[in-house]
Amino acid sequence: MAMFRSKENGEMLRDSDMSFELLKVGFGPAVDMIRRNIVGGKEGGEGVVFSLYSGHDTMLMPLLAVLDSLDIRWPPYASNILIEEWETPSSEKYIRVIYNNRIVRTKSDWCDLSWCPVQTFLDYLEKFLPGEDYLETCQEQPKPKRQPKNSILPPYMSDIRK
Repeated sequence: MAMFRSKENGEMLRDSDMSFELLKVGFGPAVDMIRRNIVGGKEGGEGVVFSLYSGHDTMLMPLLAVLDSLDIRWPPYASNILIEEWETPSSEKYIRVIYNNRIVRTKSDWCDLSWCPVQTFLDYLEKFLPGEDYLETCQEQPKPKRQPKNSILPPYMSDIRK
C-alpha cells in the first residue's frame, strides 16, 4: 500500500481527522488478535507463550499509528516490533514495546511503553477493536469531519454553497 510510504503519510494515518476510523476498520482485526493473546496469558489460562507475526511495512505503520508512536517514518528494511509481557515477583504484569531496538515513545504519553501496566495497555487497545458491526462499518462511506470548500464558485456566489 503506497499510502504508508513516507513520514508525512504515516503522520496522516496517525493524526488526521479520520485516522481513528481508518485504524479501527483497517487494522482492528490485527489489534484484536494481539489483544486476545495478551488476555489469554493474563487470565492465567493456557495463554500464549510466544507469538510471531510476519508482515511488511504496511503492517508496521498502522501498528505504530495505533500505539501513537512518535516515530512514524516508513520502516526500514527488516524492521521489527516486539511486544513483551513481563511479570514482577509480586505477580504484577507489564508490557514493554520495542521498535527496532528502541522503546516506543508515544506522542500523547498515554503510557510509558518501557513499563506499561497490562490493563492500561489492554484498555487503550480496546478502542481500536472492530466491534460486532465490523462488516457494516466496512461498507460505510466515511464522512470527513470538515466539509471541503467549493473552490469552483466565486465568493459572490456563496449562497449556493449552503
